[in-house]
Amino acid sequence: MAASSLETDRAELTRLDEEQDRLQAAFDATNTGAGGLLMRLEALDRLGDRNGTLAAAQFMLSLLFMSVEVLPVLMKLLLNFSPPTAYDKLAAMRDRGDVDIEELAQESRRTVAIAKEELLVMAEKERVDRQKEAILARRKAALAEVAARTQAGVQAPVAAEAPSEAARQMWDTGPIRELARNAAIRTVRSVRRRPEDRVPTSV
Repeated sequence: MAASSLETDRAELTRLDEEQDRLQAAFDATNTGAGGLLMRLEALDRLGDRNGTLAAAQFMLSLLFMSVEVLPVLMKLLLNFSPPTAYDKLAAMRDRGDVDIEELAQESRRTVAIAKEELLVMAEKERVDRQKEAILARRKAALAEVAARTQAGVQAPVAAEAPSEAARQMWDTGPIRELARNAAIRTVRSVRRRPEDRVPTSV
C-alpha cells in the first residue's frame, strides 16, 4: 500500500517537474530579447492593481523621481524672486567684465584695422607723390638740358663773332678815314670855287 503510494507520488513529481521545465522553456522562449526592466514594471503595475499599499508605494516613488527632476528648476525659479546673493553679484560682475573686455577687444581690432587702412592709403599717396616728384624732376632736368643746349648754341656764334670784332677794333682806321674824307671835301670845295671868288694876285 505504502509502496504503491510512493510510486504514485514519484510519478506525479516527475510529471510536475516536466511540466515546470516545459513552462520555463516556454517562458524563456516568449521573453527572449525582452528587457528585464519593462517586465518588472509591468509586473509591478499588475501587483499594484491587486494591492493598494503597493500602488501607494509606486505612486510615492514616482513622485520622488519627479521631484528630483523638477527640483533644480524649482530652486532656480525661487532664486529669481529672492535678493541676489554674493555669488549672483560676483557672477554679474564677471559677466560685465567679460563683456567690457570683449568690447575693448573689438574696439582695438577696429582701431587696428582702421590704422592699417590709413597706413596703406598714406603709403599709396607717398608712392604716388614720389612718382610725381620723379616725373617733375625728369621734366625739369630735360628742360634744363634743352635750355643749356639752346644757350650754348646762342653763345657759340657770339663767341665766334667776338674775336673778329676785337680784330676789327684793333685795326680800326675810322678816325684816319674820317680825317682823310674831310680833307678831300675841303679840297673839292676849293677846286670848285668860282673865278670871281678868287682874290687877284699882283704882278
